Amino acid sequence: MSHFDTGRYPTGAGRFASIHRSSDVLEEVVLQIAIRHGKVEVSPTLRAAVLEKVGRVGRFYDGIERAEVRFAEEHNPRISAKEVCEVTVHGHGHVVRARAAATDAFAAVDEVVDKLEIQITKLKGKLIGRSHPRRPMALATTAIDPDIDSDADL
Repeated sequence: MSHFDTGRYPTGAGRFASIHRSSDVLEEVVLQIAIRHGKVEVSPTLRAAVLEKVGRVGRFYDGIERAEVRFAEEHNPRISAKEVCEVTVHGHGHVVRARAAATDAFAAVDEVVDKLEIQITKLKGKLIGRSHPRRPMALATTAIDPDIDSDADL
């Protein structure tokens, strides 16, 4: 999916700009993405993939301000999935963290972004459910059915 499909345009350094269709005003959505790695080498293509994929997570919840991506490597020879990617997302007082391991760093990034999308969708559902409580069932079932004629019983 290209940036033409989403309405979001990369502006560099992990920042994205959004175009709102109603007003056609270019508004910059600031999502700071920090990539940290210990002794693991992060190539420019991996860095670009991380900026693109983690930046895409911001569309699920508007309150995301900052994301930290950490790469590590498992040293245990029995573990085949050695490349570990951990992403921590901060925003509006909420912290969402996901960790995934794979044989390739790109696959680990894909897995961790999938996990983050699920967790952020759950968080957004909880927040919406808290602000919009459901109607009690007693009120929903007391609606009068127009097909029932109450005079027929008399």
